[in-house]
Amino acid sequence: VDIRSASLTKGINSEEGLLTLMSGTSMATPHVSAVAALIRSLNPKLTPKEVRQFIFDGAVKGQDYRLDFFGAGILNAEKSLELVQSLGRTNEY
Repeated sequence: VDIRSASLTKGINSEEGLLTLMSGTSMATPHVSAVAALIRSLNPKLTPKEVRQFIFDGAVKGQDYRLDFFGAGILNAEKSLELVQSLGRTNEY
């Protein structure tokens, strides 16, 4: 599923409500930041480099994803969090 955001002022009607398509780093940053915060909530001792790696490792990758366009892939919060939990080192304070 692509990341979508509700819009109150413009967009298209769909079964899911009023949607608008936006792209770019300004649109991705809040989502990636939220996943980083969730990862840190599972294990606050992780370094920024480790958090970044979990986000990269959890990203959905495919043949059609250009690295210059999608970076490490498409953000997959669930997979990234599963990877952190698989370490068995969650909630270490």
